Formats: sequence, structure tokens, C-alpha cells
Amino acid sequence: MRKIITTLLVLSIIAVFHACEDQWFIEPIENNISFKYRLSEYNIYQLPLKDLVPDSSAFIYELNTPLFTDYASKQRIIKLPKGQKLDLLNNSNIDYPESTIIAKSFYYESSQLPNSGVKQIIETRLLIKNKGKWNVGVYKWNTQQTEAYLIEDGASVSMEQLLPNGSRKQFTYEIPSNSECTTCHNSNNRVRPIGPKVANLNIPDWQGSSKSQLETWISNGYLSGSSTNNLPELPQWDNSNHTLAQRARAYLDVNCAHCHNPSGVASEWSLDLRYSTPHNQTGIQPLRYHIPERMESNWDDEVMPKIGTTLKHKEGTELIKAYVNQL
Repeated sequence: MRKIITTLLVLSIIAVFHACEDQWFIEPIENNISFKYRLSEYNIYQLPLKDLVPDSSAFIYELNTPLFTDYASKQRIIKLPKGQKLDLLNNSNIDYPESTIIAKSFYYESSQLPNSGVKQIIETRLLIKNKGKWNVGVYKWNTQQTEAYLIEDGASVSMEQLLPNGSRKQFTYEIPSNSECTTCHNSNNRVRPIGPKVANLNIPDWQGSSKSQLETWISNGYLSGSSTNNLPELPQWDNSNHTLAQRARAYLDVNCAHCHNPSGVASEWSLDLRYSTPHNQTGIQPLRYHIPERMESNWDDEVMPKIGTTLKHKEGTELIKAYVNQL
């Protein structure tokens, strides 16, 4: 009887998986600001823009485990209003002052591009906080790499890339629409940052120093407070000093949990992939073999994650396979 009940549970969850495909992307959450047409108008970068050198009012940040996007490199920047600092809201989240800008630029190094001597910047995504609300803007770079321009409905860019194994792959890089951005950034119908959470920002021995990234922020005047003791630390997915389970759960947290959590758009799918959720409450066990299958799928209706996986993340999929095979 227990086996029958378990089987029925798994089948019902899988049915929900497929029933929700057509409802995946939600209507955009309306911005309460009008984004400027040119990225340069925000003074996030010094000139020339293509060098991606932050303005003196902005600083680069890194993550323990980053989101995968078609093997693209990323530069992440926070631009704070003059005289303002970040605050630790709790052990999970950062409180950003009004008018904060979070920018993420997606690009390919020259070494990733066949027959190219320079990097190619594809897009820059902005989150701007206004009146307590985060607003989403997406900018597509021109071929001259001199400027990026606001788009709302997404765009496709034809690319050829050198993959880590040395092979060449032609593919279409998809710049997301506002609807796609707000779908993943949605929490209880409000946009919020995904990557820069306390645990993912808490990088030990940052850039070869004896301080963590958050401790460095305090020293540099970016973050209020005097201590980062007892703050959580998300494992690095590719660091073998962590256990297989820790690495896999960190990968699922960053790549999947923004939708697969009780407040996300996929909350009804019975999966809670946040790292902080105990394993027996995640829903992973009955779906353990379906998760890597979805990661490898070539069908638009089935593939997970939905965005940034035109190229499959071979290393990430192998990690999740190894993890579920030992459960």
C-alpha cells in the first residue's frame, strides 16, 4: 500500500510539472520608473563602456555559486546613492537603500570566441530600487560595443562559442524579455534580487585576502555594521572541499530555487530547492531522477531552468546526477 501511495504521489507531481508548462511566464510586474534609453546615462561604467570599469560610485561583487547562463561570463556591480550604505536585514537578505542600482553584464571572453581577438558583451540587466520597489530593465549592446540600448521584448543573438572541451558550438543567445525577468525575480508578486543574498555574498578569503567579501564591504564603507560573525555561507558548487550534497544543493539553490520555493512562481510544483530547506522537506526525493532529465532536455516545454540554457551545463548536470544517484 505504501508503495502504491508513493507511486501515485510521484505521478501527481509529474503531472503538475507538465500541466504548468503553458503558464510558466507571468505578465510583467509593472515598473514604477521609466528606464533611460542608453545604459551610459546611468554612469555605472567609466568610458569607454566596453572596458566595463565601474564608476567611482559603484563596486564589483562576486558570488559563491553563480547562476549558469550559456557559459557566459558575468560582471556584477552595485551602485549606491551618495552617502548611503547597505544594511544586513537578517541572516538571509540585504537591505538596499532607495535608488540602488544592481547591474549584471553578460559577455564572452575572446578565448571563448573562435576567430575573435576581443570579448563580446551581449547584454546588461539592471535592477533599480524606487519607492521600495525593484524595477527591471534590460539593455542590448551594439556590435561596436560602444553603447547598450533598452529593450523590453527580448532579443536573439547568433553566436559561436568554444566550449570547455574545445569543441565549437553555434547557438542562439536569448536575451530575456521583461516578462521573463520578472518571472524569475518574482516573490509574492514583487520583484527582488536573486543572486546577492547574504549566504551567497559571504565569500571567505575574498580575492586572496584574510577577509570575507562582506567584511571587505564593511571596511570599504559599503556595508553598515562591525561584524559578519555567524553569517551563513553558501558552498561553492565546484569546490571539492565541500561535500557532494552541499555542492549540489548550492547549485539547485542558485539555479532553481528562485522559482521553486513557497513564494516563487513554481510554488505549486511541490519542490522547495532553497539550500536552507531540510532535504526531507524539499520534495527532491520523489523527483530525484526527473531533475537532471529536465536539465538535459532539448524540448522548450520541458527544459529547466527556462532561461540561459540554450547551451546545456554539462558540469552542472553531472553534479546533480551524481547527487541524486546517491540519495
